[in-house]
This record gives sequence, C-alpha cells and structure tokens, in this order.
Amino acid sequence: MAPPFVPPSPLVCSISSAMLNELSDRRDLFERQKAAVLKEHRAEPLPHARVRILLDALKSLPKSSHPTFGTDRYGRTVCAGEDPDDKEDWHPQSEWRNVRMFLGQSQHGSPVSSVMLGEWEKKLLREIERESLKYKYATLFGTILTEWSSDQNKQETSTASTDALDAFEEVGEKGSHEHREIFESYAFKAHETDPVAIESYLETLFNSTTESKKALKDLRDKVEGFVDTLRLYPRRISESDLDWCCKALLNTQRLSDKKKTILEDTEGGDDLAADLGDALGLRLGALDTWSWGKEAVPVEVRQTLPGKYEVYGDEDILQAIFLHFIGMKWGGNFKKHLVGFFNTPAWKPLAKPVPNEHKGKRGYFLREFAPIPPPPPPPPPFPLGFVPSPPPPPPLMWPPPPLPPPPPRVIPQKSIEVQRRDTFSDHFLGQLPSFVPSQFDHGDDDDDDVPDNKRDKASQSLLRTIATELLIHPAIHGNFTVLHSGLKWFGTSLPHSTILAVLKFFGVPSKWLTFFKKFLECPIKFAEDGPDGQPQVRVRGMPAGHALSDFFGEVLLFCMDYAVNQHADGAYLYRIDDDLWVWGQEDTCVESWNAMKQFAKVMGISFDNERSGTVQISRDKTNPKPLPSNLPKGEIRWGMLQLDPTTRQFVIDQKLVDVHIKELKLQLSESKTILAWVRTWNEYMVNFSTDNFGEAAYCLGREHIDMVIKTLERMQQALFPDNAGGVVEYLRAEIAKRFGVTNAPDGFIYYPALLGGLELYNPFLTLYAVRDLVTKNPENLIEKALKEEEAVHMQLVTEFQSNPFPMPFPPTIDGSDWFSLEEFRKYREENSTIFGRLYERLFDIRDGVLCDGPPALYSELGLGSLPRFNAGGIKHTWGIMGPYHQSLVQLYGMDMIEKFGGFVITEEAFLPVALVELTSSKKRPF
Repeated sequence: MAPPFVPPSPLVCSISSAMLNELSDRRDLFERQKAAVLKEHRAEPLPHARVRILLDALKSLPKSSHPTFGTDRYGRTVCAGEDPDDKEDWHPQSEWRNVRMFLGQSQHGSPVSSVMLGEWEKKLLREIERESLKYKYATLFGTILTEWSSDQNKQETSTASTDALDAFEEVGEKGSHEHREIFESYAFKAHETDPVAIESYLETLFNSTTESKKALKDLRDKVEGFVDTLRLYPRRISESDLDWCCKALLNTQRLSDKKKTILEDTEGGDDLAADLGDALGLRLGALDTWSWGKEAVPVEVRQTLPGKYEVYGDEDILQAIFLHFIGMKWGGNFKKHLVGFFNTPAWKPLAKPVPNEHKGKRGYFLREFAPIPPPPPPPPPFPLGFVPSPPPPPPLMWPPPPLPPPPPRVIPQKSIEVQRRDTFSDHFLGQLPSFVPSQFDHGDDDDDDVPDNKRDKASQSLLRTIATELLIHPAIHGNFTVLHSGLKWFGTSLPHSTILAVLKFFGVPSKWLTFFKKFLECPIKFAEDGPDGQPQVRVRGMPAGHALSDFFGEVLLFCMDYAVNQHADGAYLYRIDDDLWVWGQEDTCVESWNAMKQFAKVMGISFDNERSGTVQISRDKTNPKPLPSNLPKGEIRWGMLQLDPTTRQFVIDQKLVDVHIKELKLQLSESKTILAWVRTWNEYMVNFSTDNFGEAAYCLGREHIDMVIKTLERMQQALFPDNAGGVVEYLRAEIAKRFGVTNAPDGFIYYPALLGGLELYNPFLTLYAVRDLVTKNPENLIEKALKEEEAVHMQLVTEFQSNPFPMPFPPTIDGSDWFSLEEFRKYREENSTIFGRLYERLFDIRDGVLCDGPPALYSELGLGSLPRFNAGGIKHTWGIMGPYHQSLVQLYGMDMIEKFGGFVITEEAFLPVALVELTSSKKRPF
C-alpha cells in the first residue's frame, strides 16, 4: 500500500524554496572563489606561500554551515570564529590556527620541514574539497526535495476534485470492488437472532456457580454506577478530556489525512477547546435526540494492508470526536470491570491445585515450607515518666541448644503457570483502552495514558508464546495441540440484535441501548458513486474503526472467553480482536472448540474456514499423533509463517512473499520521484520482517533469523534483477540518471533526512545485530534443563541425607525413603524454578548489541556538530542510540567523516525541516 498523500503547504514550500535558493547562491559563490584560490595556489612556487594561500582561503570561503560550538585550550566553550583570545578561526576538528602560528615561527628562525608543509598542504586541499562536496550533496538533497514537493503539488492540483475516486482507485480496482460486494451482502441484509435464547445462554453461563453469580451481580452494579457518572457529567467537556480523546482519535486509521490535519490544528487553542467542550457537552446531554445527521455518512474502501481492505466512514470532525469520546468512556470502564471479573474466583484457574501430600513431601525433602511469619509488632510506648526495669538476663543453658535448621529454599515466584496467566492478562480485552480519565481527574495528562492500538505488540507476544509452548509443552506432557480460527467478517456481519441483547444482559439501560441502536443503524453512501449514489441504512455489522465498535465486539467476545474457560476447565482463549487461539492438551482444545461453536451458533456468527486449522505436535517426531476428527482441519499460520508439525518450527511461506514482492514492485514503479520511491520502500520494509516473520527471540532461534535474511535477499534479487548491489545500486543509478551525480556514497543514501540523507531503510542491519546473540537451536535449551533437573535432584539428595531436620508440621509420608526424580519432576508448571526460568528465557526477545567502534566515531558524536534537538536517530551519545543507528554509524561513519568531515551532510541552516518531516516515513526505524 502506498503511503498517504500529504502535500506541503504553500508556506512550507515558500520557506523551503528561499532556503534552497540561498544554498544555491552560496555554492555558486564558493565554487567561483575556490577556482580562483586553486589557480593562485598552482601558480605559487613556494611551499610556505601555498599553505598560507590555502589557510586564508579556508577562512574566507563561504561556509556551508553556521559556526559550531566547541572548547578552547583552556576548556572554555567558544564558537568557531569567536576565540576570546585572538579572534582567529577556531575549528573543532583541526589545528589550522596552530599551523598559522607555526608558519609565522618559520619566518623567524624556526623552519618547518618540507615534508610537514606537504602534509599540511594535502590536508588543507582535502578540507576545501570536503566543503565543496558538502555543497554538492546539500544541493543534490535540495534538488531531490524540490522534485518531490513539485510533484506533490501537481498531484494536488490535478486531483483536487476527485480525491475520493483516486483514493478508491489507488487501493486496486479488483480487491476493493470484491470487498464492497461482500460488505453490501452483509450490511444491508438483516440477520435477526433470538434475544430470549441469548439471555438464556448467558444466564446459564454466568449463573452456574455461587462465585459467578456474585461476580455478575458486582459487574452489573458497577455498570449502573458508571451510567450514573455519565448522567452527572458536566455540561462542558473539560480540556483534559478533549486532549486525550483527540490524541486517541488521531491514533486510529479511521480519519483521512485531511481530517487528521484539521484535528491537529484544533489543538492548543483555548477558546476553540472551550467551544468544542460546550458543543460535546450539549450532545451528551441531548442523547435522546442524537442522530447521524440529515445527510448520509460518506464511506470509502481503503486498503489497510496488502490484500486487506476496510470500509471507513468520513463523518464530520465534531461527530467523530463525540462518538470516540463515548466509545472510549464505555470501553475503558467496561474493561476495568471485566478485568475485575477475571480476577474473581468465578474464573477457573488453568493451574490445577497441587495435592497436599505432594506439597508436604516437597516441603519436607526440599525445604520448601512456608517462611516463618514476621515477629509481632513492638508493644506500645510506656506512659510519660515511667521507667521500665531492665529485662532479666537469659538463663545459662548447658549444653547449649542446637543450631536452628538451615533456611528454607525460595519457592519459585515466576512459575510457568504464573507467566501464562500474565501473558493472557496482557492479551485480555486488548482492543479496549486500559485507562480513561474521569471528570474528577485533574492536572496534566501523560501522553502514555492516551489509549493506543496494541495489536502489533500483542501479535508478537502471541507468536513467541506459541513458539515457547511448542518447546516446553511436549517436553512436559509429551504432546501439544494448537488450534487457530477466526470469525468470518465479524465486524461486518455481527447482528445488531446480538449486540443489544448482550449489553442488556450486563445491565446497560434502555436509554443507552436506544443510542447504541441508532449508532449501529448508520445511513451510508459510497463516495465513489458521486452525487447520484443512493444512501442506505446499515441493518447489520458495526462502523469500522470506531471505539464504540471495539467496545461492542470485545464485550461480546468476552462471553466467548468465559465460555471456553468454564467448559474447558480453566483454558485460556487467546484472542486478538476476532483472531482466536487455543493450545494445550488435545482434550482442552476439543472442549474449547465445542464451547466456541455453541457460542457462535447462539450469537449468530460463524467461523472463517480459511483461517481455521489445528496442528498436533508429538514428543516423538517419528510417530506423530493423528488429529482428532472433531477439530478444524487446516494449517496454522501467523503472518507469512506456517507451522510445520514435523520440524515443530515456523517456516516462511515463500508464495505469500511472492505476492508481496509483486505488490511492492507495483507501488515502487508508480513512485515518480526519488523521495516518493524511498518513502514507499520504507513504509513497506521498516516493519516487514517483524510484522510477517516475528521478532528475534530465543524460542525461534538463529535458524529463523537466517531464514528471514535469505528471504529478504531473495526479495531484493527479484525487485532489482539488473542491479547486483540491490536497492542501493538501483538508487545510485537513478540519482546519476536524473541529476548527473555519480557514485553517491552509501551514507548519503542511508543516513537520516534530518542530516541531509535520503534515509533509506536497511532491513539487514537489525537482523545481523541480533543474530549471534540468539540461541542456534532452542531445543538444546530443553535438553540442558532436563540435565539440570537431574543435577539439582542429586544435590538435594546429598544435602538432605547429610543434614536432615524436622518440619514444624511433619507431612504424612508414604514410606518412601526419598523424593524420587519422577516425583521431583511432577507439577513442573507450578513448582519448577528451572523450567520457570527456561520459559521466561525462551519467551524473551533480544535487542542487538554492537561492539565499540573506532575512537573517531565517538569523537565525532561528542563534538556537538550534530543538530542539537533531532538528528533522526543518531544521538550525541553512543549508548542511547538504538541498534539500527549504531549499525549505521559503525558501517558508514568513517567514510562520512572522510568525505564530509562529519556525519552532517546538509547543515541546519540550509535544511527545510518542515518539508523534510513531510517526506520522511511515519515508520522510522528507531
């Protein structure tokens, strides 16, 4: 998918043009003066005079930068050209002032050798050539910027009246038309479910035990209390509420780029915020009369990912803010209360209780009894003036009492089961905001409190969890079953009667149910149909991208989460929106699937067969266990990965990669300018490997990273068959063909745009930075853990036999002399420290770590020549840079210093930052 079109404003273009014109004039002046200086230099026969000519030229030639700050020989901060002692030029990377001094001494009896003069002459010539090269590439960067901005303004002029039609055509005629046809087959054909049957199903589910009845009552009471707070909400929505709501709305994909720009422009105006708060408060107070408006909401099909589309509405900004505010309030508060429900005894635990007999034996033989309770608090102080008598001395005892027993071993706090529950908690109701401030909160809001979409993070965590369980579960239980499914067109096909019945069951009052019904029955009209298009009212499904739609979907699927938990004896249904995962023992998956099918039947939804599948993993790879007939048949996929049951590894589906290559090739071919081409590449490639192949983690191993590297290499060969050097050689050739500049250095192509580079993303750098840090074969860690168990068991045997001691509460022992290895390995998921650490390590991700580079790199970073506030990821201090930019500096830093005298290609004075920010990808590789 091509990056969104955001044309530069006339003011930005005017300022940028003035800066680039000034750069061009200064370069012309520099080149004229340089030519004269070099002519004079060549004509001068004396070495001393030639050096002095070059020194004077270095001082008089127009600089490509503002003066830089540094430190003089006394440690004082000075600026180039402003030395407080002699007003001579000061340069932070050279000794030209000293050279001038030495030349003066040579005239008074302290001669300088011809060899030294020759070295100075070479360095000065190289310094002048560096300045010329910086002008050359600063001009090239300015020309490339001008090419991009001119092309964008042409596009805006030629398409101003047909934005909706062009946006529709951009996503691809075939895919968008097919998506629209399926959408209309659902959205405008009602599917009525039985509210009585839904209520009966939920009553049976949530009233099966005393604990669940109590938890349900508490939940309904909290919903009632929340409704009361909304009823008492002040008439003016506060500025802080507007702030977090608008920031959260900007994080969604629902708004067009123009609407986002309008919304961003509304921030910071107190009067505007007050008027907006009043308008929203009036709408909240008049909820009974709310409507979508007289006109139908225009909608369009947008491509969200390659091959994936969504129908988004484009209502006015005030309506969008109001609906998002309502959705965030309901979603955030419901999540808080449903998380409370999850933490009650009504939710069955996955971990089964360890028998008391086994606990007693572990406590006795392994010294894992509960720690001694803390001492009682000290007695209250005596009354004022009362002096207590000293306590009597302790009586002498002979023989002395025996020493106390050794302290107990620490019982593991992060067992496998604890980590599983923590992981499920992170996924639980992931589409709902975790924090929404109330009208009683005051003070500044932290940006971290603004709800955002955590789908990508949850998806990565899910992959690592499955890969970790693929290794751990067969080692403990012998077999492992993983089931994956999804709901078919969930947001588009969900019956309105189902949504309202579920909300009513949880205590949502009729006033709000009426509002929600009007929200769902949205009148829409496709923008591509033009003014002759006929509006239609939705009778099924939810408006895409709305916080209220997320709220409806998550509350409904919470009931499925609970149904699986109750019917499958504590199983977890891992869920990202309507993407459903269950794993564990075969019986667990069978019971979970039965509960899911029953739920879907009652609620009027269906499963997507193309996304459904099951894989059975056996400890013995040569004797795989057959798949149960009542589980869905199909493959297990994540992104472009497919689970191979034979190797028990995720492998890349190269056919899907080929589809992606074709899509990227098409989009690159449609990019008319160098910067548009680079931005398209970056939008695709910045997160391509992680989004489709997963992050580097111990559970996936080094072979997985090598597989990703080979796939990226194959992609470049397919995209650039005529360029052996891949993307860099292609860009270098294009620059030479369009602008006549040959052999552009790698640093110019890769370095950040805020330093004057093209900021092309290199997907190999991060992978190679982490490759050697990841375990080559993670299955070896399992074998190592099993051997460690044996060693620890033998050590405990020796310790116990050499120093047995009585328990405060001796357990009932069945006559065995010792806690056998088999018994020691029981209940590993609840007790084992070894496997708890192993699980944590396998799940962990690795960040790249690079060795220290040459001292010149650190010297350049610390000299202060980088922009003070933002250098596009390259920082003044090595340790605070990410692995990607550390790799950039390591690979190309010395060449940049040699060619440009530092890392800066275009100085701040000639860099139109506002225009550069528009060209840069939103997905920067920090």
